[in-house]
Amino acid sequence: MQGPREALVAAKVDFRDVSTAAQIEWACEQAEQRLREAFPAVSRVYLDPTPGFAQRRTEGLNPWP
Repeated sequence: MQGPREALVAAKVDFRDVSTAAQIEWACEQAEQRLREAFPAVSRVYLDPTPGFAQRRTEGLNPWP
């Protein structure tokens, strides 16, 4: 349960297409750590690796999900 003095961070993140799963995991861990250090009220961090605009168009997907 989220309390009134807690913050939740949710973001869609476009990683380079050549990034490995391990690189993405490491980057997410680093981002979460830095967010919590800068903003102690952050209690939950949700990062959603997602294809960027150009990649979505290339793959024939709606570029505006």
